[in-house]
Amino acid sequence: MEGLLWDTVKRLTDIADTEGMPLHTLALQWVCNRPGITSTIVGARNRAQLDSNLRSLDFVMRADLMNRLDEATNELRTALGPSFDYYEDTSNDRTK
Repeated sequence: MEGLLWDTVKRLTDIADTEGMPLHTLALQWVCNRPGITSTIVGARNRAQLDSNLRSLDFVMRADLMNRLDEATNELRTALGPSFDYYEDTSNDRTK
């Protein structure tokens, strides 16, 4: 499982690099653009990190980018099994 996790992180990092943004920015954008997300908890150690996190909220993610991210994580999500994903609303709950 650990190898699959790192392979997924590598795919996400490659997508972030292609899009010209840090991985944390891409991740925040992805989560905040998911249907059903009403809040997101982010951490910041200093003002610069907080400002960077807030700037990521100005982005509206393209559908093709959402699809690439979903595809890049699908194998890992499948391997994790039918658990409720933190970024999905209850209508998409895979535990039912």
